[in-house]
Amino acid sequence: MRSIAAALGDRYFAEHFRRGAIMRFIMECDDPNVETKYKYGVVLNLDKGDDEVLLAITTSQLEAYEGGRFEDEILRIPVGTYDCFTKETVLSLRAIRPEPTARLKELANSGQLTFYGNVSSDDLSLIEQKLIRSRVIERKYKKRTIPNYRP
Repeated sequence: MRSIAAALGDRYFAEHFRRGAIMRFIMECDDPNVETKYKYGVVLNLDKGDDEVLLAITTSQLEAYEGGRFEDEILRIPVGTYDCFTKETVLSLRAIRPEPTARLKELANSGQLTFYGNVSSDDLSLIEQKLIRSRVIERKYKKRTIPNYRP
C-alpha cells in the first residue's frame, strides 16, 4: 500500500509539472568528482505524459559564457527575474537533459525535488526560438519541445 506521503508527493508533482516549470532536484553529475548535486532545470516537454522529462539545466558558473560566447544557445537570467535565482544565471540550451519521469516523481515524494514557479511566456518564447535555430539539439528533442516543429 502506498503511503500518504507518496500520494501527496504525486499530487504535488502533478499540480506543478508543466512546460516552463522551474524545478530544483538532485541530479547525477557528469563530473566524476561529484556524484550528485542539486540543480535547477526548466521543463521543456510539450506532452506532460512523456516517460521522460526534457530539461534545460541552469548554472551560475558563468566563466564559459563570458564575452558573449554561446549567446545563441543560452538564456541569461538576471538576478531578480525569478526569486529562486539569487545570482546571475544561465539556462543552457546547448543540451537537453532527459530524466525519467518516474525518477523525478520519486524525488518529489522524498522531498528532493521542489518546483519554483514557471518561466515567463516571453522567456519561454525565447527558449523556443533558440531551440528552433540550434544546430546542436537533436531533432527528436526539438519535436518534443517546440510547438508545430517542422525540420
